[in-house]
Amino acid sequence: MRHWQNKLQRKSFYGSHMPVIVRVVEATEGPILELGMGIYSTPLLDLLCHESKRTLISYDDDPTWFAENKEWESDYHKIFLIDNYDKADIESIRWCVALVDHKPALRRIVEIKRLKDAADYIIIHDTEPECDKFFKYSRIYPLFKYRFDYTRCRPHTTILSNFFDPGKLYKQAMKTIITEIPSHEVLVKGAETLTIGYPWLSLGAILALEHVVNKDFKVLEFGSGGSTIFWAKNCKSVKSFETDPRWFSKTKKILESYKNAKITLGTQEEILKAVSTDPDSHYDLVLVDSVPSRNRRLLFANAAVPKLKIGGWLVIDNYNRFSMNDFNYQEWKVYTYDEFGWEGQGTRLCKKIK
Repeated sequence: MRHWQNKLQRKSFYGSHMPVIVRVVEATEGPILELGMGIYSTPLLDLLCHESKRTLISYDDDPTWFAENKEWESDYHKIFLIDNYDKADIESIRWCVALVDHKPALRRIVEIKRLKDAADYIIIHDTEPECDKFFKYSRIYPLFKYRFDYTRCRPHTTILSNFFDPGKLYKQAMKTIITEIPSHEVLVKGAETLTIGYPWLSLGAILALEHVVNKDFKVLEFGSGGSTIFWAKNCKSVKSFETDPRWFSKTKKILESYKNAKITLGTQEEILKAVSTDPDSHYDLVLVDSVPSRNRRLLFANAAVPKLKIGGWLVIDNYNRFSMNDFNYQEWKVYTYDEFGWEGQGTRLCKKIK
């Protein structure tokens, strides 16, 4: 972990810049540059660019981060390992969006200067005042006509531009469910998931789902909780199956005010039988997050595959545990969202290709 993160981010969201990334990318068109790859920004940017095959170029000088993200390379997403950022070809292209989040800390202002007239929007991370002793952002702020600070999540994120006012992108003040979660520790532990109504998934997966789902989505869910409330608020309907009486009682009580949500308590066998009667290609999204001590998640995932539409999403939590490491991903476009310290236990969003 980087030394400034030890001091400043213990109770913060490492991916606190992701709401800004989503909003700016959704509101624009054109090439995107990423300086500094990671388990948060790289898979999220790839997902945002996938449908339109929007040009995305990612650079890093760390072989570990390069190897971690090499899987995202495609015809629209190019990934480069360099030994010096001076070699990064960032001035020959007019970028629509540039994310500057690389190391070492003082190197960021060098690239920001290089991009000041080459990018419509420059997104920079770790911009709260106490971080300035590490990054010296105050030296480059005067070079820009427009500046917007997103302070609802720590570390803060700033958008700079010499061409457009980024504040105009924020008609809804960057509303996202993660701003209602008090800390990263609360997110990881799943505390307040029912009270707030957020899915107990990894941070990147939650933000990706906010981008993916819409009011036309029909959702099938194995394992209830805050996710059930999230689907009820943001989708057309949700059918939730629960094997744990405790979770069933807690969730059912809150769902009484939602007419588009149905929750059923049953055994693994009863649930599999009920799902088998659903029509094929019916659901837009399926979540597999059931209590592992009461069932085998792999059975639920396999049963749901034919019930999911082509282009639909299968969401798997703890993807490398509870028998899910045996799932066949060959016919899926897979996005993996881990948390620091919990690699292999995060969430996968899998888009059904055929």
